[in-house]
Amino acid sequence: MRGEDSARARGRIAFLALTIVAILASASTSILAVEATLTDDTTSMIGRGQHPPADQQSLVVRYERSAALVRFDLGTLPDGVTSSGVVKATLKLWVNAVQGAGTIAVRPLLDAWSESDGPDAGTPSAGDSIATGIEVPRSRALTFLTIDVTDAVRGWLDGILPNDGLEIAPAAKGTWLSLDSKENKAGGHAAELEITLDWRGPGSPNNEAIQGPPGPQGPEGPEGPAGPQGPPGTSLNPQRLAVLRWYEANEAGITSPTGSGPDAVVFDGTSLWVANYTSGTLTRHRTVDGASIATIPVGNGPSALAWDGVNVWVANLLDNTVKKVRASDGTVQGTYAVGSAPQAVIFDGFRIWVANRDSNTVTALKASDGSFIGTYGVGGGPSGIAFDGTELWVTNSLDDTVTKLDPATGSTIATLPLPAGTTPVGAAYDGANLWVTGMDSDSLVRMGVPDGTVLGSCATGVQPWSVTFDGVSLWVSNFGDGTVTKLRASDCASQGTYAVGSGPEGIAFDGIGVWIVNSVSNTISKL
Repeated sequence: MRGEDSARARGRIAFLALTIVAILASASTSILAVEATLTDDTTSMIGRGQHPPADQQSLVVRYERSAALVRFDLGTLPDGVTSSGVVKATLKLWVNAVQGAGTIAVRPLLDAWSESDGPDAGTPSAGDSIATGIEVPRSRALTFLTIDVTDAVRGWLDGILPNDGLEIAPAAKGTWLSLDSKENKAGGHAAELEITLDWRGPGSPNNEAIQGPPGPQGPEGPEGPAGPQGPPGTSLNPQRLAVLRWYEANEAGITSPTGSGPDAVVFDGTSLWVANYTSGTLTRHRTVDGASIATIPVGNGPSALAWDGVNVWVANLLDNTVKKVRASDGTVQGTYAVGSAPQAVIFDGFRIWVANRDSNTVTALKASDGSFIGTYGVGGGPSGIAFDGTELWVTNSLDDTVTKLDPATGSTIATLPLPAGTTPVGAAYDGANLWVTGMDSDSLVRMGVPDGTVLGSCATGVQPWSVTFDGVSLWVSNFGDGTVTKLRASDCASQGTYAVGSGPEGIAFDGIGVWIVNSVSNTISKL
């Protein structure tokens, strides 16, 4: 990720110059706030040195997976500034999503690095934390997070620490959040470092006494009385607000043709991708109207899809392979052998996991190059797979169980029974619970995470196949009656049943609408 726009940088310098002149001309103030220049930001895969492409829109902080790295140039500070002139330094981050609530810590980096480092670059080492226990609840999404990093800036100015930037690292199990990068032009909230100085002009801060560091915090006062309860809140999706979507579902009949026998659909942030089982193709569709804009041959019986941030992975059920397709231009990057009848695929941030229905196994591949990691036994007829940020969950359609796996080792943590006659197929994680479609029970089963306890079930349509979560509600495709059921995740209450095409299977959420592929009608529908 390269430097900021030059015009913006010149503007900041001009503003700084005017600010300095104004302050030097006034004897009544000595406080100056200066913004350092963000030069580099990236996501670093913990312990693996894997860096995403330089145009990544978000910096991902995820427990045992990745940390965000940022580095600032202090050249905007006035000449002669030393650590004693720094009153406070504040790191400001825009949280664009919280997939898993948790805590983070900030540590100074001790090794040189660049956002342009290649995939084999090592992970820079970090010093002791300068800020710890920073809580990031799910309600923190779409807000600024401010962190005191005064000690780091003072250390840089004194030469005690190299100015190699800061690491924002996950500090608790389940932590998973995304921060705007400086390449995110849509959000426009790159990391900022504001440094407040006690500044009196040339020679400061040594030309007169300055305020020392803050003293120790005093004892906490008694808790005040509780305020009145506010009105019930609503979970507002800014993309839906932008298009005035206050309705439950779009029933205007937006349907477009796709390939023959569509089984699965995935959203890559821009386009939709559909796996067409009968025609052996992958089609790309526009989200604005569902129109097909590209068709790519991929193999025999493509039945499942996953998106890794750059590539679409296609599981071909009839030739026991997965294909890696670059989303930017549709180029096939590789074909990799897996188990028998691969029916589900998912990305965990480092590995691609494939559920092999007829061999009762899952296969792990390294996402960067498709190299084989291992094959691990699960239950009978694995048909769906979900990832909760820490563990994998595999639905086993032939023995009514869910297998919980450790993705680091592939070992089984637990085999969890479902009610007899469930026939589990699809699975989705909503940040708190795992939801599993019961094809023969016409229900959606709710399981607690992390223990996997069955907490109940909700009624769906006939033969529910797939499920997706939109941040508030669950959407279930019902293969047997050509409908989609919408359920409120908080209490399983039905919010509507909507007719789509014949034989709906795969389902995906694009941030505004829900898309369903209809395997018998050979169409894709939007709600």
